Amino acid sequence: MDTISNDLEQEYRDTWKTPYISDDMTTDPELNKSWRMGDYKYASKPKDSWELGFSVGHFFIDGDVDREIPAGFGVTAHLRKSINYVLSIKGSVFYGKARGLEAQPARHRNSLNSNGVGGGLVEATFLDYDPNLGGPGVWFPNHETTYMAGYLSAVINVGNLLFHKERNKWNWYATLGVGLDHHTAKLDLLDNNGLPYMDLISRLNWTRDEFNTKVGRDRIKSELGVIYDGVYETEGFKKEGIFRIGDDFNIHVVFVPSMGVSRKISKRLNIGIEHQIFLSDNDYLDGNKYRTALDQTNNVDIGHYTNLTIGVNLGNFSEVTEPLYWLNPIDVAYNDIAILKSKSTLDLTDEDNDGIIDILDLELDTPEDCPVDTRGVLLDSDGDGIVDCEDKEPFSRPGCPVDEFGVSQCEDDCCTDEEAINRLIDARTEELRNALLLRTGDNSTAPGGNQGNISGRTTETTITDAPSTTGQPTSGGGTVKEGTSKEGTTKEGTSKEGTTVISKTGTPVSGGGTTGTSTTSGPYTTYVRTGCGDWFLPMIHFDLNKDIIKPEYFSHLHNVAQVMAKCPEVCVVAQGHTDSRHSNDYNRVLSYRRAKAAVDYLVENYGIDRSRIKLMYGGEENPMVKSPTSEAHHFMNRRVEFRTCDANDFNMAAPEGYNPNASKSSSNRPEYYNGNKSSGY
Repeated sequence: MDTISNDLEQEYRDTWKTPYISDDMTTDPELNKSWRMGDYKYASKPKDSWELGFSVGHFFIDGDVDREIPAGFGVTAHLRKSINYVLSIKGSVFYGKARGLEAQPARHRNSLNSNGVGGGLVEATFLDYDPNLGGPGVWFPNHETTYMAGYLSAVINVGNLLFHKERNKWNWYATLGVGLDHHTAKLDLLDNNGLPYMDLISRLNWTRDEFNTKVGRDRIKSELGVIYDGVYETEGFKKEGIFRIGDDFNIHVVFVPSMGVSRKISKRLNIGIEHQIFLSDNDYLDGNKYRTALDQTNNVDIGHYTNLTIGVNLGNFSEVTEPLYWLNPIDVAYNDIAILKSKSTLDLTDEDNDGIIDILDLELDTPEDCPVDTRGVLLDSDGDGIVDCEDKEPFSRPGCPVDEFGVSQCEDDCCTDEEAINRLIDARTEELRNALLLRTGDNSTAPGGNQGNISGRTTETTITDAPSTTGQPTSGGGTVKEGTSKEGTTKEGTSKEGTTVISKTGTPVSGGGTTGTSTTSGPYTTYVRTGCGDWFLPMIHFDLNKDIIKPEYFSHLHNVAQVMAKCPEVCVVAQGHTDSRHSNDYNRVLSYRRAKAAVDYLVENYGIDRSRIKLMYGGEENPMVKSPTSEAHHFMNRRVEFRTCDANDFNMAAPEGYNPNASKSSSNRPEYYNGNKSSGY
């Protein structure tokens, strides 16, 4: 029962409350995430479902023949998809039948009245009623019309713009459609013997006075129903000289305006009532054009369809939302405003002085000077049930019973002293150092603390061989051929610094004081081995569409600054890159801005000489992940790499389209603002 109750509660909330829309349920998940974090003004558009609908209702033709009640029926199927919260597109097909019966007579054009005026039956279809050919001259019009249409409609919806509640139950809309129609009008002109109906006026005892009353018209129609055989054997006249799809096809252009209102039943289902009008330049939907020469009736016949509609929303609601015309577009803004208004003033009170403010503290009365965790809970490091500040052995062996003071009662109990811990750390450090030495492929000192030694012991760093222009190492003080970079040479081309750059894979590439063809760095860092120490030059990554350095990469830039401070002869390249999710022209500007942000940070915060840094950029042309399939892959490609300079490196000029004075993004880049959502700005 509880499960059923929970399911019903969830269904109710999904139907009538603010819907939950995850990032993956939007057209741009990364953009939606940026909006949630307060880094972008607008949410991404939700992916919404299609609506499949069916309708049935009353169909009649307003034309030259009075309609019967009920006149006929119609059925419709439609498929609807929202474009935005107000506009949607609906494709529909319609099929209907309608009948009509007139209570006043129509005369053949050769049948003259007392004033010498002929009637309105002028088409060849009514030849059997020509009095000159022995016909009766008078007929009471009737018809049975089959009508079909297919059309595409624009639907304007305003029922979901709500200012005072979360969701709407009712939805009012109006549509305008255009398409093609086809009809076949059949007339009951002949009796069972294939002859025209004779003497209808006298058989009905028809008078004008009786026709002018509702009771009289009902009697006339009732008796006509007995006289006529009910077989619509004669096909009505088809209008000529208007646009249609070929002379052999009775297909015309039709306009279909409509108006309706729908009621939501659940997240999946809605019902509605709608009235449609079929407008075409056609006066023969009922098979008749005139009743008499003087009573010419309507210029065109109009189809009317009043129907009940049921709509079913298709799709998996864990992946898509309801159609947008059932969502309130301003609900998100109202919800954010309500959250900001309900936020209390930040209270930094810490009553127990344990370092955890009271609004985050799970234990508000911990004794002073007792260690606590990040939740403000007293620590019990060995899990023996006695908190550390009362435990005489806070790190007793796990599983051993303890006394009331936390002292282990195991006979072979022993404690790990400080010296043992230091020996363990040294052993693990040596293992890591050996692993790094294997990775670099030689026996030189791996990067680390003082002079590059991980363990912290002071050692000397030897000057390693630098590659020659042919890619072969020369001695540390050997002569380097023409083309060697400035930082790597002295008089007559002698290598001064002896710098080697090694990528993550351990392959030597050229750098300051080296020659040869430059190779891109490994996936994460560039390993710089110089006479002033062994260093890694890291890279930094950026958020989508951003050139702002994230705080977590400040330490990476600090590392670059330390290398340049300790090695004043080293020249460093800062090269910016982007992912592939924009035009290359835009990405070149963005990669330049990223590299410039990193260079400016080093110059402004660490006083690095700007001439020692080469600013380069490549847009999306050199991805680390060549075929990205996830956001993590794109994140790796959005980067600034640091490496030592090559002889061919230079400061690249700003790309075309870069505006150093722009206060916000250009028109081809989404606007964004910066702030701290948690702080309300």
